[in-house]
Amino acid sequence: MKEKEIIRKLQAGDENEVEHIVKENYPFVYSYLYRRCGNQDIAKELTQETFYKFFQNIHSYEPKGKLLNYLYRIALHLFYDETRKRKFYTDEEIDRFLPSALKGKMMTKENANGTCD
Repeated sequence: MKEKEIIRKLQAGDENEVEHIVKENYPFVYSYLYRRCGNQDIAKELTQETFYKFFQNIHSYEPKGKLLNYLYRIALHLFYDETRKRKFYTDEEIDRFLPSALKGKMMTKENANGTCD
């Protein structure tokens, strides 16, 4: 069955296709989020929330492109929201966001003039 047909069935209230949508797209959305955040638990949580948001608003979805691209967009916004909520980051998370030129360099009292050693 084509993706657009499945979406139309879901929009009409046929919940039999929910499992199909999740099974087809979950691994891709999870991998996308895991590459962004580097944390399995957060990636799983955000993946579940991505599908929740999608199904919650299924009636307003217009299948113009691929569903996976739409799910990626939802996931990206959820990831940005999650990073804004956080008050602190682990060393691993900081390393993911820092440019590679700064990795392994630390600010010390001796170089407090703004350079890193």
